[in-house]
Amino acid sequence: MDLRFEAFNLIDRDPVLRALLVTCATRLEYAGAPDARANEDCFVVLAWIDGERLNAPPGTEVLKADVHMARSGRARRWHLDMVLQRLEAALTDDVARGLVTARCVGTQHQAMESTDDTIFKSSTFAITSARSRIVPFAPWRPDADPEFSDLVATLPRGPALN
Repeated sequence: MDLRFEAFNLIDRDPVLRALLVTCATRLEYAGAPDARANEDCFVVLAWIDGERLNAPPGTEVLKADVHMARSGRARRWHLDMVLQRLEAALTDDVARGLVTARCVGTQHQAMESTDDTIFKSSTFAITSARSRIVPFAPWRPDADPEFSDLVATLPRGPALN
């Protein structure tokens, strides 16, 4: 399972988050030109970062989400928090729990200023597979193990315990 692909698909199910990702793509397409933005109020930037910085266990992907809005935009700063909460909900709802286990490992408390005339807040998520990787064991037969063959010969025969 590609955790990055699954996480993106979970985020993309939310129409608001999808629109904010499209706004980011539009900004990239037009090199961030202010007059070419689809929505000047808000956009989301997703980036996969090295999990070793967070001491994440092997198999964990770490997603950093930055929610930007124009410094002079009409939206209030609480809008950044709402988008981050929506993102967390997309990664942890009932559908998501069947595919991935996502945990928010940190969110900025204060909005930061960016170089492209925006302010932003970030959240970081540790994402692992929700599917168990338990390998089933074959039944143990003491008579097939040479170390226990002498013991098996002295035991009374009865129903198998496994």
